[in-house]
Amino acid sequence: MKSTTIASVFVRNMLVGAERAGHDVDQILRNCGISPNGLKHPGFRVSFTQMARLSPELALVLQDECYGLLSQPQRPGTFRMLCNTIVNGETIGESLDLYVDFLNVIGSPLRPQITKSELEWTVTLDPDAELKSVYAIEHFSLVLHRTLCWLAIARIPLARVALNYPKPGHHGEYRYVFFDSQVDYDQPSCGFSFASSYLEQPNLRTKDDLEPFLNQTSATLLSQARMDENFSMRVRHWIEKRLRYHRQAPTIEQTAQHLGMHPQALRRLLSKEGCSYQDLKMETRRDLAINLLTHKRHSVEEISELLDFSESRAFIRAFKKWTGLTPLAYKKLTQDPQRDIIGP
Repeated sequence: MKSTTIASVFVRNMLVGAERAGHDVDQILRNCGISPNGLKHPGFRVSFTQMARLSPELALVLQDECYGLLSQPQRPGTFRMLCNTIVNGETIGESLDLYVDFLNVIGSPLRPQITKSELEWTVTLDPDAELKSVYAIEHFSLVLHRTLCWLAIARIPLARVALNYPKPGHHGEYRYVFFDSQVDYDQPSCGFSFASSYLEQPNLRTKDDLEPFLNQTSATLLSQARMDENFSMRVRHWIEKRLRYHRQAPTIEQTAQHLGMHPQALRRLLSKEGCSYQDLKMETRRDLAINLLTHKRHSVEEISELLDFSESRAFIRAFKKWTGLTPLAYKKLTQDPQRDIIGP
């Protein structure tokens, strides 16, 4: 999705290692066009572009592709070597085996292991020390999973995800991290599972594909499309299309008609995926508003009209509920990351 944004909590958790090492985190953020003060707001969000800049910047500063969150650094260039190894797998399962073997050969502090059955493969993590942030788990899982999807040129769904910590306040955001997979909390260990049948798919990439991928790894993995059969994504896409090109936020009845189903059936499908139609309409409007405020020269009145609000005041109230800031204050922060004072 072009408009999808990332919750600030992921950025804050990502920066824990740099903060503990005494680096100037505010300057790192400014280098990537992210407002340090804005990041302090729970409702603040960053774009894929900003996150794609931050990942390599942080790895370079720390000389660690795991951002200083583990007991030992993963030196820059390690992921490149890993990809040059796993691209040799004939199937996605073979590439997964090579991925985990490579990490254990280099002594990864996460110490991943694979257990296999006829129906399922499970990757379990056994860190050699307490992690500095849960982002270490989120980052590892996202990178491994989406790299396998890149190799297959297809979605490889996660059967389930296990996390050894309580359900966080931002758990709703995990729909976008784990592609709507089942997530179980307070588990004995962290890990994730794949149906064995998906791992029998062929690896469709060759070494000729590596350089473009490695030059844009963060952007490629962050923006990787989710599954076409996922109804929440199809609904978000439809809402965004109607807003972008028709300035209309469609009703659930209009969306259900577009998808060829009864509104109640759509409600049930979305509920099964852990969301509601109103959730998706809110998220789409919010992310479009943030993108318009951040990257375009639109007034608040124009954005209100583009997003099909009845009046500017209704948009301002909604935006402040979403982010904790008025649109004007948010715009000033995103356009001037050096700003030290946040307006009302």
